[in-house]
Amino acid sequence: MSIIYINPYSFPAASSFLLDAYPGAAAAYSLRNLSSATTNVVRVRRSSGSPSEADFTAAQVTNGELETFVGAGNNGFVTTWYDQSGNANNATQTTTSVQPQIVSGGAVILLNGKACLQYNTSGTANLFFTRLTTVRSVFEVLNINSGQLTALSFLLGDSTNYDYHGGSSTWLDPGIAAAVVRNGSNRINNEIETLTTTNRVSSQVLISMIHTGNAAAGRISEDRTSPGRSIRGNMQEVIIYTTDQTANVAGINGNINAHYTIY
Repeated sequence: MSIIYINPYSFPAASSFLLDAYPGAAAAYSLRNLSSATTNVVRVRRSSGSPSEADFTAAQVTNGELETFVGAGNNGFVTTWYDQSGNANNATQTTTSVQPQIVSGGAVILLNGKACLQYNTSGTANLFFTRLTTVRSVFEVLNINSGQLTALSFLLGDSTNYDYHGGSSTWLDPGIAAAVVRNGSNRINNEIETLTTTNRVSSQVLISMIHTGNAAAGRISEDRTSPGRSIRGNMQEVIIYTTDQTANVAGINGNINAHYTIY
């Protein structure tokens, strides 16, 4: 009998780019590079100066170029969060008063040491993307403002449906959120949780949801035509699949946690 020796170094290393390792996302938004093909991750409007807007790569968000563009003492707001899935389903906002903020007083806003989008405390900030009606898996990195834990904060929103309806203090409402969402395999920091009974917290969390059927979403994160029901806090990453990612959930969560060190 012959013995075959396998050199463990002959296999390619797992990609550090989440979407290279776990392709097929319908939409993917982050301030880090999720794909080796990513160029710009965000477009920012500055509160003063001309030109008023510019695109930025992930490196430029963190290396001082974004802060230089916005200017000392000025604020920067997100007009476009670029989709890194390859589907060009960018999340945009043209109304200046409800654009999420990314720079405050000339400094990039951080959550646990990483850049983030800051949503206002009135719950009116939001971004729109082309509506998806067959959402099956969602991954989000965010936190809720400590003083807003009992205010409605939708994880995702839609023009018609309220599949991700938040509870008065819980991540999902037990009677209003869609059954395919609330009864799915839901996790916080890679631990199985019941999002209809788990209260929102102000610490940074990774929420992953594997639905039992199709859900609809088109907003990060306003509820239909109800201003005041967007997330009230900070958002760092939103990845949406129209496929069941049960087989990959631990790997996807592991990739996310390796970057953000959440748990």
